[in-house]
Amino acid sequence: MTYKNKHLIDQYTTLHNTNKGYGNGYNDTTLNLDHLNNFLKAYESKRILDYGCGKGDLTKYLNKSYDCYGYDPAIKEFDNEYRGIDFDTILCLDVLEHIPEAELDALLNNIKSYKVDSLYFIVSTRYAKTKLPDGRNCHETVKPKEWWEKLFKTTFSDKAVVVIDQPSLKQIRVLIHEN
Repeated sequence: MTYKNKHLIDQYTTLHNTNKGYGNGYNDTTLNLDHLNNFLKAYESKRILDYGCGKGDLTKYLNKSYDCYGYDPAIKEFDNEYRGIDFDTILCLDVLEHIPEAELDALLNNIKSYKVDSLYFIVSTRYAKTKLPDGRNCHETVKPKEWWEKLFKTTFSDKAVVVIDQPSLKQIRVLIHEN
């Protein structure tokens, strides 16, 4: 099931088009990606889907070592979900907090439908500095670690779920893999 909140997708399309720096941020010059690289190596990931890739910085960085595809419905270049490809790992970094709470179950079930061996999420637990064009905060679902942990463990009850709190960064990392 493709994400269908057209209004929200349009808001992000406008934000990406009017704010050239928005949606850039996950690459080897802006972040220490050792934790992510270690995860990908541990699970022998070869083909990766970067779900909610923004302008694709992380996708392009990972393509140096992996076969990585980016998906983001707000970016024309990346609006293909690649349903015909078998992925080892899905990455979803700084995406879920942008989704209205009432739509999270559907989005996570869409991600779950890919049937991958491992998933890696980063979720912010603070409000964003950036506003959408309609005035709303970009981080619509801001919840504590315990709330997210319950959501992930319920959605991915057939897998091992590890939630790591990173309070100094005001985010959590979620690692999901086969039991």
